[in-house]
Amino acid sequence: MKWIYSICFIIICCAAHPLTAYAEFLGPYSGTVYDSTSGKPIEGASVLFYWMKRVPHFEIVTELIDTKLTRTNAKGTYELSIALASTGLLEALDSTHVLIYEPGYKVYIKMIDHDNPYAKSDPEFRNRNNVVKLERIPPDFDHKAHCERIEQALWSLERQSHSEDKGVSGFGRSMPFEKGLFLRRVEWEKRRQLREGRK
Repeated sequence: MKWIYSICFIIICCAAHPLTAYAEFLGPYSGTVYDSTSGKPIEGASVLFYWMKRVPHFEIVTELIDTKLTRTNAKGTYELSIALASTGLLEALDSTHVLIYEPGYKVYIKMIDHDNPYAKSDPEFRNRNNVVKLERIPPDFDHKAHCERIEQALWSLERQSHSEDKGVSGFGRSMPFEKGLFLRRVEWEKRRQLREGRK
């Protein structure tokens, strides 16, 4: 019910302020994260969402709209309420990126492409009541490659961070903090890699 009230509030704001009509609704999102072997919910898993928009300059470029970081509760569920992302007259939502990580498990990565009219919806991802089954890391796991895969998925955030340092406009001011919190948990992978390298 909360998200219904949020939608009503946003609609009223749009009517009162026409400039907000150039915007995208993000969310709401919810889901449950399970252990793929035991079927038990995973508490405390990091859930990171970020969104990119398509911006026409001399050529089409993408910029960060926003990032949201949360964790699963004791039942393994996460929720992100609906938000209103400001876009310009010629700008549009380009992609939604989702990363879910818990130390000891393989990372879950999804990228939903909104720009490609021929892209098919991913049957393994739903905005509401999404079900995620994380696989436990097996023996002799390549932690280095795992870290690289996570960093690659966060490359757009890294690029946006460099752009903002150079004075390029964007909306990702909260990004370094949220990305840093997410990557701090990934340090577990690197420590594990170093321990195994000493054996």
